[in-house]
Amino acid sequence: ARARVIERCTLDIFAELRSVLHGPPSEARFETACALIEHAPEADRAGRLVPYAVDHMSLWAPSLRRLPDLSITRLADGERLGALALLATYARIERGDLPPAILAALCTHEEFAHLKWVTLRSNPLSPEDLERLLKAPHLASLERLNLIECELGPRAAQRIAHSSGAARLRERFLDDCALADAGLAALADSPHLAQLERLDLGGNGLRSASALKALLRSPALTGLKALDLSRNQLGDDAARVIATSPRTATLTWLDLTGNPMSADARRTLERRAYLNRAARKHLWREAGLLR
Repeated sequence: ARARVIERCTLDIFAELRSVLHGPPSEARFETACALIEHAPEADRAGRLVPYAVDHMSLWAPSLRRLPDLSITRLADGERLGALALLATYARIERGDLPPAILAALCTHEEFAHLKWVTLRSNPLSPEDLERLLKAPHLASLERLNLIECELGPRAAQRIAHSSGAARLRERFLDDCALADAGLAALADSPHLAQLERLDLGGNGLRSASALKALLRSPALTGLKALDLSRNQLGDDAARVIATSPRTATLTWLDLTGNPMSADARRTLERRAYLNRAARKHLWREAGLLR
Protein backbone atom coordinates (compact mmCIF):
# COMPACT_ATOMS: atom_id res chain seq x y z
CA ALA A 1 0.00 0.00 0.00
CA ARG A 2 2.84 2.36 0.84
CA ALA A 3 4.43 1.68 -2.54
CA ARG A 4 1.15 2.53 -4.28
CA VAL A 5 0.92 5.81 -2.35
CA ILE A 6 4.48 6.72 -3.37
CA GLU A 7 3.75 5.82 -6.98
CA ARG A 8 0.58 7.93 -6.92
CA CYS A 9 2.53 10.82 -5.46
CA THR A 10 5.20 10.50 -8.16
CA LEU A 11 2.58 10.42 -10.92
CA ASP A 12 1.00 13.58 -9.52
CA ILE A 13 4.39 15.30 -9.43
CA PHE A 14 5.11 14.13 -12.98
CA ALA A 15 1.81 15.57 -14.19
CA GLU A 16 2.57 18.92 -12.55
CA LEU A 17 6.11 18.88 -13.90
CA ARG A 18 4.90 18.22 -17.42
CA SER A 19 2.47 21.14 -17.16
CA VAL A 20 5.23 23.46 -15.95
CA LEU A 21 7.73 22.46 -18.63
CA HIS A 22 5.23 22.80 -21.49
CA GLY A 23 4.87 26.51 -20.75
CA PRO A 24 7.19 29.27 -22.00
CA PRO A 25 10.76 28.93 -20.65
CA SER A 26 11.49 31.14 -17.65
CA GLU A 27 13.59 31.16 -14.50
CA ALA A 28 10.42 30.96 -12.40
CA ARG A 29 9.33 27.77 -14.22
CA PHE A 30 12.77 26.29 -13.69
CA GLU A 31 12.61 26.96 -9.95
CA THR A 32 9.12 25.44 -9.81
CA ALA A 33 10.35 22.34 -11.63
CA CYS A 34 13.25 21.99 -9.18
CA ALA A 35 10.91 22.29 -6.21
CA LEU A 36 8.55 19.64 -7.62
CA ILE A 37 11.36 17.20 -8.30
CA GLU A 38 12.88 17.75 -4.87
CA HIS A 39 9.67 16.48 -3.25
CA ALA A 40 9.80 13.19 -5.15
CA PRO A 41 11.52 10.04 -3.85
CA GLU A 42 15.24 9.98 -4.74
CA ALA A 43 14.89 6.91 -6.99
CA ASP A 44 12.16 8.59 -9.04
CA ARG A 45 14.17 11.80 -9.32
CA ALA A 46 17.17 10.13 -10.89
CA GLY A 47 15.32 7.48 -12.85
CA ARG A 48 12.37 9.38 -14.30
CA LEU A 49 11.83 13.02 -13.38
CA VAL A 50 15.28 14.53 -13.89
CA PRO A 51 15.92 12.89 -17.28
CA TYR A 52 12.47 14.06 -18.44
CA ALA A 53 13.14 17.64 -17.27
CA VAL A 54 16.64 17.78 -18.73
CA ASP A 55 15.35 16.60 -22.08
CA HIS A 56 12.56 19.19 -22.17
CA MET A 57 14.84 22.02 -21.09
CA SER A 58 17.67 21.19 -23.48
CA LEU A 59 16.99 24.26 -25.64
CA TRP A 60 16.45 26.69 -22.76
CA ALA A 61 18.98 29.51 -22.39
CA PRO A 62 21.56 28.72 -19.67
CA SER A 63 20.55 31.86 -17.76
CA LEU A 64 17.08 30.40 -17.14
CA ARG A 65 18.42 27.24 -15.54
CA ARG A 66 20.17 28.91 -12.60
CA LEU A 67 20.96 26.84 -9.53
CA PRO A 68 18.38 27.91 -6.91
CA ASP A 69 19.57 29.82 -3.84
CA LEU A 70 18.23 27.06 -1.58
CA SER A 71 20.43 24.54 -3.37
CA ILE A 72 23.44 26.79 -2.90
CA THR A 73 22.68 26.98 0.83
CA ARG A 74 22.55 23.20 0.99
CA LEU A 75 25.94 22.97 -0.73
CA ALA A 76 27.39 25.43 1.78
CA ASP A 77 26.17 23.08 4.53
CA GLY A 78 28.08 20.22 2.95
CA GLU A 79 25.10 18.42 1.37
CA ARG A 80 25.11 16.82 -2.05
CA LEU A 81 22.29 17.69 -4.43
CA GLY A 82 22.33 14.39 -6.26
CA ALA A 83 20.38 14.19 -9.50
CA LEU A 84 18.83 17.61 -8.86
CA ALA A 85 22.14 19.29 -9.75
CA LEU A 86 21.90 17.88 -13.28
CA LEU A 87 19.10 20.36 -13.99
CA ALA A 88 21.30 23.44 -13.62
CA THR A 89 23.29 24.99 -16.45
CA TYR A 90 24.15 28.16 -14.55
CA ALA A 91 25.67 28.61 -11.09
CA ARG A 92 25.88 32.14 -9.67
CA ILE A 93 27.60 32.61 -6.32
CA GLU A 94 28.51 36.25 -5.78
CA ARG A 95 29.95 38.73 -3.29
CA GLY A 96 31.71 36.60 -0.74
CA ASP A 97 29.16 33.80 -0.71
CA LEU A 98 31.65 31.13 -1.84
CA PRO A 99 32.67 29.05 1.18
CA PRO A 100 35.14 26.18 0.67
CA ALA A 101 32.30 23.62 0.65
CA ILE A 102 30.68 25.17 -2.44
CA LEU A 103 33.97 25.51 -4.31
CA ALA A 104 34.79 21.89 -3.48
CA ALA A 105 31.36 20.80 -4.74
CA LEU A 106 31.77 22.63 -8.05
CA CYS A 107 35.22 21.10 -8.50
CA THR A 108 34.38 17.52 -7.53
CA HIS A 109 30.65 16.74 -7.80
CA GLU A 110 29.99 15.06 -11.14
CA GLU A 111 26.32 16.06 -10.90
CA PHE A 112 27.32 19.52 -12.19
CA ALA A 113 28.19 18.08 -15.59
CA HIS A 114 25.60 20.27 -17.38
CA LEU A 115 26.95 23.61 -16.13
CA LYS A 116 27.65 26.03 -18.98
CA TRP A 117 27.90 29.33 -17.09
CA VAL A 118 29.60 29.93 -13.74
CA THR A 119 29.65 33.34 -12.04
CA LEU A 120 31.86 33.76 -8.97
CA ARG A 121 31.90 37.56 -8.97
CA SER A 122 33.50 39.37 -6.00
CA ASN A 123 34.76 36.23 -4.30
CA PRO A 124 38.36 35.76 -3.09
CA LEU A 125 39.90 33.07 -5.29
CA SER A 126 43.49 31.87 -5.12
CA PRO A 127 45.33 30.77 -8.29
CA GLU A 128 45.15 27.23 -6.92
CA ASP A 129 41.36 27.44 -6.47
CA LEU A 130 41.01 28.66 -10.04
CA GLU A 131 43.16 25.88 -11.40
CA ARG A 132 41.10 23.24 -9.57
CA LEU A 133 37.94 24.65 -11.13
CA LEU A 134 39.38 24.76 -14.64
CA LYS A 135 40.76 21.23 -14.39
CA ALA A 136 37.52 19.64 -13.15
CA PRO A 137 36.85 16.91 -15.76
CA HIS A 138 33.08 16.94 -15.27
CA LEU A 139 32.87 20.65 -16.25
CA ALA A 140 33.56 19.88 -19.90
CA SER A 141 30.47 21.88 -20.96
CA LEU A 142 31.59 25.09 -19.21
CA GLU A 143 31.74 27.93 -21.73
CA ARG A 144 31.31 31.14 -19.71
CA LEU A 145 33.30 32.02 -16.59
CA ASN A 146 32.63 35.31 -14.76
CA LEU A 147 35.36 36.28 -12.30
CA ILE A 148 34.70 40.02 -12.13
CA GLU A 149 36.18 41.72 -9.03
CA CYS A 150 37.88 38.55 -7.84
CA GLU A 151 41.27 40.36 -7.61
CA LEU A 152 43.06 37.39 -9.07
CA GLY A 153 46.38 39.04 -9.94
CA PRO A 154 48.97 38.13 -12.59
CA ARG A 155 49.66 34.66 -11.13
CA ALA A 156 46.05 33.61 -11.64
CA ALA A 157 46.17 34.99 -15.19
CA GLN A 158 49.10 32.67 -15.83
CA ARG A 159 47.09 29.72 -14.50
CA ILE A 160 44.19 30.61 -16.80
CA ALA A 161 46.54 31.07 -19.75
CA HIS A 162 48.23 27.72 -19.45
CA SER A 163 45.39 25.53 -18.17
CA SER A 164 44.05 23.20 -20.83
CA GLY A 165 40.70 23.41 -19.03
CA ALA A 166 40.40 27.05 -20.09
CA ALA A 167 40.46 26.02 -23.75
CA ARG A 168 36.73 25.25 -23.70
CA LEU A 169 35.75 28.74 -22.48
CA ARG A 170 34.01 30.96 -25.03
CA GLU A 171 33.56 33.91 -22.67
CA ARG A 172 35.89 35.11 -19.93
CA PHE A 173 34.90 38.02 -17.69
CA LEU A 174 38.08 39.20 -15.97
CA ASP A 175 37.18 42.82 -15.20
CA ASP A 176 38.66 44.38 -12.06
CA CYS A 177 40.86 41.37 -11.32
CA ALA A 178 44.16 43.24 -10.77
CA LEU A 179 45.76 41.45 -13.72
CA ALA A 180 48.06 44.35 -14.71
CA ASP A 181 50.31 44.18 -17.76
CA ALA A 182 51.94 40.95 -16.58
CA GLY A 183 48.54 39.27 -16.60
CA LEU A 184 47.76 40.57 -20.10
CA ALA A 185 51.13 39.30 -21.34
CA ALA A 186 50.38 35.86 -19.84
CA LEU A 187 46.99 35.70 -21.58
CA ALA A 188 48.61 36.76 -24.86
CA ASP A 189 51.00 33.82 -24.58
CA SER A 190 48.22 31.28 -24.05
CA PRO A 191 47.79 28.45 -26.57
CA HIS A 192 44.20 27.96 -25.39
CA LEU A 193 42.35 30.82 -27.10
CA ALA A 194 40.83 29.18 -30.17
CA GLN A 195 37.31 28.92 -28.68
CA LEU A 196 37.36 32.39 -27.12
CA GLU A 197 34.66 34.75 -28.44
CA ARG A 198 34.49 37.33 -25.65
CA LEU A 199 37.21 38.67 -23.38
CA ASP A 200 36.53 41.38 -20.77
CA LEU A 201 39.61 43.03 -19.25
CA GLY A 202 38.15 46.30 -17.99
CA GLY A 203 39.62 47.98 -14.92
CA ASN A 204 42.86 45.98 -14.71
CA GLY A 205 45.36 48.84 -14.79
CA LEU A 206 46.57 47.88 -18.27
CA ARG A 207 49.15 50.26 -19.80
CA SER A 208 51.32 48.19 -22.11
CA ALA A 209 50.73 48.61 -25.83
CA SER A 210 53.24 45.82 -26.49
CA ALA A 211 51.29 43.30 -24.36
CA LEU A 212 48.08 44.30 -26.16
CA LYS A 213 49.85 43.90 -29.50
CA ALA A 214 50.98 40.41 -28.49
CA LEU A 215 47.39 39.47 -27.61
CA LEU A 216 45.99 40.71 -30.92
CA ARG A 217 48.77 38.94 -32.82
CA SER A 218 48.26 35.61 -31.05
CA PRO A 219 47.85 32.84 -33.64
CA ALA A 220 45.50 31.05 -31.22
CA LEU A 221 43.05 33.98 -30.98
CA THR A 222 41.02 33.25 -34.11
CA GLY A 223 37.37 33.68 -33.12
CA LEU A 224 37.27 36.78 -30.89
CA LYS A 225 34.13 38.88 -31.40
CA ALA A 226 33.97 41.08 -28.27
CA LEU A 227 36.82 42.77 -26.40
CA ASP A 228 36.35 45.05 -23.39
CA LEU A 229 39.41 47.16 -22.52
CA SER A 230 37.51 49.91 -20.73
CA ARG A 231 38.71 51.75 -17.59
CA ASN A 232 42.41 51.01 -18.13
CA GLN A 233 45.42 53.26 -18.76
CA LEU A 234 45.86 52.49 -22.45
CA GLY A 235 47.11 55.53 -24.36
CA ASP A 236 47.79 56.54 -27.94
CA ASP A 237 50.34 53.76 -28.51
CA ALA A 238 47.65 51.21 -27.69
CA ALA A 239 45.22 53.04 -29.98
CA ARG A 240 47.70 52.67 -32.84
CA VAL A 241 48.07 48.96 -32.09
CA ILE A 242 44.29 48.50 -32.26
CA ALA A 243 43.96 50.66 -35.37
CA THR A 244 46.56 48.68 -37.33
CA SER A 245 45.62 45.17 -36.18
CA PRO A 246 43.78 43.04 -38.79
CA ARG A 247 42.50 40.92 -35.89
CA THR A 248 40.07 43.69 -34.94
CA ALA A 249 38.22 43.24 -38.25
CA THR A 250 36.24 40.36 -36.72
CA LEU A 251 35.14 42.33 -33.64
CA THR A 252 31.52 43.36 -33.27
CA TRP A 253 32.17 44.89 -29.84
CA LEU A 254 35.19 46.90 -28.72
CA ASP A 255 34.92 49.04 -25.57
CA LEU A 256 37.70 51.54 -24.88
CA THR A 257 35.73 53.79 -22.55
CA GLY A 258 37.77 55.46 -19.82
CA ASN A 259 41.23 55.15 -21.39
CA PRO A 260 43.49 58.25 -21.71
CA MET A 261 43.54 58.39 -25.52
CA SER A 262 43.86 61.70 -27.32
CA ALA A 263 41.20 63.12 -29.61
CA ASP A 264 43.43 62.36 -32.62
CA ALA A 265 43.77 58.72 -31.55
CA ARG A 266 40.03 58.42 -31.12
CA ARG A 267 39.37 59.85 -34.57
CA THR A 268 41.85 57.39 -36.07
CA LEU A 269 40.10 54.48 -34.40
CA GLU A 270 36.67 55.64 -35.47
CA ARG A 271 37.75 55.90 -39.11
CA ARG A 272 40.02 52.88 -39.29
CA ALA A 273 39.06 50.40 -42.02
CA TYR A 274 39.82 47.29 -39.96
CA LEU A 275 37.09 48.09 -37.45
CA ASN A 276 33.64 47.23 -38.78
CA ARG A 277 30.63 49.44 -38.20
CA ALA A 278 29.31 47.44 -35.25
CA ALA A 279 32.62 47.66 -33.37
CA ARG A 280 32.98 51.40 -34.04
CA LYS A 281 29.51 51.99 -32.58
CA HIS A 282 30.58 50.63 -29.18
CA LEU A 283 34.05 52.16 -28.91
CA TRP A 284 33.26 54.66 -26.17
CA ARG A 285 30.15 53.08 -24.65
CA GLU A 286 29.62 53.71 -20.95
CA ALA A 287 27.81 50.40 -20.39
CA GLY A 288 28.98 46.94 -21.38
CA LEU A 289 27.07 43.92 -22.57
CA LEU A 290 24.83 41.98 -20.18
CA ARG A 291 26.85 39.96 -17.71
